[in-house]
Amino acid sequence: MKRLALTRPKVSQVTGWELVAEAHRENDWRNRVPGAAHVYEALDFYDYYKVVTYEGAGANRKTKYFFGESAWIEVQGYVRDYGCFITL
Repeated sequence: MKRLALTRPKVSQVTGWELVAEAHRENDWRNRVPGAAHVYEALDFYDYYKVVTYEGAGANRKTKYFFGESAWIEVQGYVRDYGCFITL
């Protein structure tokens, strides 16, 4: 059951993440190598997201967390800057 949090919860407080979107990119206009972005939503909290980006063959992996009222908009901007687009 999801609950509201007034401050950003610790990652260890989340029992699981649900994949809500994924996007792949080819070589973009900056000639960056192909990659992918996976967007996850916390199972325990509202407005808590995790974005995992993969560069190349998945060897370079980076995770970034977003929390709050504007988290979904920030996730979309982050993924767009990475070179991918989220469609639901």
